[in-house]
Amino acid sequence: MFRIICNPFLWDVVIMMLEELRPIFIVILPVLITAYITIRYTETKKRREKFGEEYSNFRGIFIYFINALKSESVSLNYTILTEFKAHQGAKDIFIHNLRGPRLKRFNKKWAEYEAEYYKVKDLGVFGVAAAIAPSQEALANATHLDAKKWELERKRKIHDIITELLKISKREIWL
Repeated sequence: MFRIICNPFLWDVVIMMLEELRPIFIVILPVLITAYITIRYTETKKRREKFGEEYSNFRGIFIYFINALKSESVSLNYTILTEFKAHQGAKDIFIHNLRGPRLKRFNKKWAEYEAEYYKVKDLGVFGVAAAIAPSQEALANATHLDAKKWELERKRKIHDIITELLKISKREIWL
């Protein structure tokens, strides 16, 4: 085998054949390049459409929650307890779309949201009606007005966390 490859006569034959085929290569090469670009573009477009659909589904799960946070009449704790399982399911379905630094940022924000959920869940049956104080000192001198203020602050915090999760999840499309 090695003797055939090293044979100078064989290489002369190959070079002659390539020179005779040059006009065909000149015609075929642009067609092959165009076909490659078209295939890559189509694949990218399909991937983006799939991502857009999955992001839309992911975001849709959080829309009711975000709107509920804006309402004063809705209990934050009750809303978190009832909506968290759906949010976690949406996250589990969507997470495969994220990679690298974006995935790390998403997981960090998700951990913040999860911590807020477990603060409420750990209160047990009282979690729905309890006001969660920011500190023990604040709780010692609290009034019912303070409880409303804490609820509002927690709503803002969770709203910011969810908004940031959605912002991290959305890809910017350059082309």
